[in-house]
Amino acid sequence: SRWPIKKVSFPQSLRVIGEGAFAECDELMEITFPAHLIKIDDYAFSMCASIHSLSFPDTLLYIGESAFQQQSLAGYGQLRGLRLNEGLLYIGDYAFAYNTLTEVDLTAAETVGKHAFM
Repeated sequence: SRWPIKKVSFPQSLRVIGEGAFAECDELMEITFPAHLIKIDDYAFSMCASIHSLSFPDTLLYIGESAFQQQSLAGYGQLRGLRLNEGLLYIGDYAFAYNTLTEVDLTAAETVGKHAFM
């Protein structure tokens, strides 16, 4: 493992998770997002292939390009469960590519980028 982080939580005041913030933390399994988060930037959690499920706060508006993309030499990521909030406006290109998702509800999203769920 490149970074041995297994769990991450954020202060409730955090509004943005920056580009590549936790990229390649391949042992990361659990993320607790802050209640007022509005943006997850490009590649923020890319190559974190041990994440099984995600639940976003209702304030989240933007999920960047390849934010949770999981392609690796080992294959696909383990992300199966995904709850997208109703206020989400933008899902970037390849945002959830190469995961093993079986069902996604996109009823609220205004923009879904190319290959977002490839």
